Amino acid sequence: MRFFGIFIIRCLNEFFVGDVLVLNRKFVLLFALLLFCSCVFSFDANLYSSGIQSEKDRIFVFGERISEMKESGFAVSRMVDELSVLRQTSENNVYKVDNNLVPDFDVFNFRADGLDKILIVAQQVKDELVALKRSIDGLEGKVDLVPLREMFLEAEKEFSDERYEYATARIDATYAKMSELQGVEAKASAAYEATRKSVLGFVSDNWGFIVLVVVGPGFVYLLFRKRIKLWGLNRRIEGARFEEGVLKNEVKKAQENYFIEGRIAEGEYSIKVKMYGEKIRDLNRLAAVYEEKKAELLHGKTEKVENKKEKINKK
Repeated sequence: MRFFGIFIIRCLNEFFVGDVLVLNRKFVLLFALLLFCSCVFSFDANLYSSGIQSEKDRIFVFGERISEMKESGFAVSRMVDELSVLRQTSENNVYKVDNNLVPDFDVFNFRADGLDKILIVAQQVKDELVALKRSIDGLEGKVDLVPLREMFLEAEKEFSDERYEYATARIDATYAKMSELQGVEAKASAAYEATRKSVLGFVSDNWGFIVLVVVGPGFVYLLFRKRIKLWGLNRRIEGARFEEGVLKNEVKKAQENYFIEGRIAEGEYSIKVKMYGEKIRDLNRLAAVYEEKKAELLHGKTEKVENKKEKINKK
């Protein structure tokens, strides 16, 4: 700029000789060209200055937004890194302007738009995670929430790692899984409803037979419960007595093998007799209990009390 000013002054000196303006076509054209170049350079300088200021303004706004997001709980490492690169790009443009070089505003704008997109997507993902959690909680008791909550935690992890693109994909996959589970639940509900209607229809058409099958055995039991219980007790008594007889036969065989034939040793004989004797006593007690229940069933509790009194008197 200084060079152009000095050159213009020299040209003006050539135009004036004393007080008289001497017009020279060559110098007039040259002066006009220099004046035009000076205007263009001044225009470009103003344009570059405006672009540099615009870059600084955007960097300041980004810094404010990132600070607010950090206070809101966002992880901002990725954003801070992008902002540092953006500052370096702006400083490069300032250096070029100061050294009469052409700055590259397109690179700055490209990176600035990218950072702006990151900030917007981060806020969107956070809002989507909040909405997704509410949707999952709203399905409590309706579907199996275990796979949905696992997928939600994966999306939340991607968000905390500032991998917003992957977090968005995880969120979409979770909604897809949610729809799938709801579809399965709907099919299961429809099948249950169809089965329920079939059962109700069957009961409605065959209620008489069902009542007969269900109530009949109960009615028969009420009529013949005493005989049924007696039959059961007799079976238990017979079983105990039969087993007692088998054991007594075993004792008899052991006695024959030891005393008559001498096939077994004294120790083996003693063990067998003791073991069989204990089992026979247990069976006797069990049979006595069944006999007592049988007597109680036949004659009531009165006879039972009287029998106890007689035993006490005998003692």
